[in-house]
Amino acid sequence: LASNNANNKTKIASLRGIQTIITAMDEHLECESLQIHAMWALQVLIPNRANQDIMAAAGGIQQILKGLSKFPRSPAIQHRGCWALGNLAYGHTENQKKIMAEQGIVAVLDAMAAHQGVQAVQEHGCRALKNF
Repeated sequence: LASNNANNKTKIASLRGIQTIITAMDEHLECESLQIHAMWALQVLIPNRANQDIMAAAGGIQQILKGLSKFPRSPAIQHRGCWALGNLAYGHTENQKKIMAEQGIVAVLDAMAAHQGVQAVQEHGCRALKNF
């Protein structure tokens, strides 16, 4: 619903969809497939300044980092997590500071080191680092 549809991104956020996703991530931290799809959903919802603010305020940065830490061997989670962090940081000085304070750079570099042969992790890791 949200991919390439700004109105749907705004609507999902206005209905507390971002907070609902972050809560699901926290309550089901052990579920790899949920973490993958939740990070994917957040990554899609973020290229929107208001949604960047909502996500950071709701603990999205910390939750993404928890998922990255919980599943260091999952290239899908590492890929989506790097992408989501990169989108959260893009053009947003406050989120950049928050990601730095939460050791987001270390998480991205760890993902890249653990998945050197996975192009998607390398690409979105580099993109995240560029946006930090």
